[in-house]
Amino acid sequence: MAKRERGFSLLEMLVVLFVIGVLLMIALPNFRGAAERSQAKACYANQRLLFGQLEQYRLDKGTYPENLDLLVQEKYLQRVPRCPKDNAAYTVTVNGEEVTVTCPNHGEAKES
Repeated sequence: MAKRERGFSLLEMLVVLFVIGVLLMIALPNFRGAAERSQAKACYANQRLLFGQLEQYRLDKGTYPENLDLLVQEKYLQRVPRCPKDNAAYTVTVNGEEVTVTCPNHGEAKES
């Protein structure tokens, strides 16, 4: 008697494809917003870095810098950070003792 080699049946292939589809439906929603969340966290970290360096400059010089490029010139920063979402520039507003760093994509953060 000759042995007959047999491949997968259509039903077995459909079951495997169904299981893979269910696993993808479970996993995709978790990954969908991951890029946006990581960009927002990196933006917040950049804002905290700016707060720290602005405050350090104020403690050293007695006043806040006129612009962020001055922080680079005075070696408080290697370069001015930008928003990771679309490379947008941050806006810094100083009102007395309150400093506001605003991102056009993720909003503002305040430190007093």
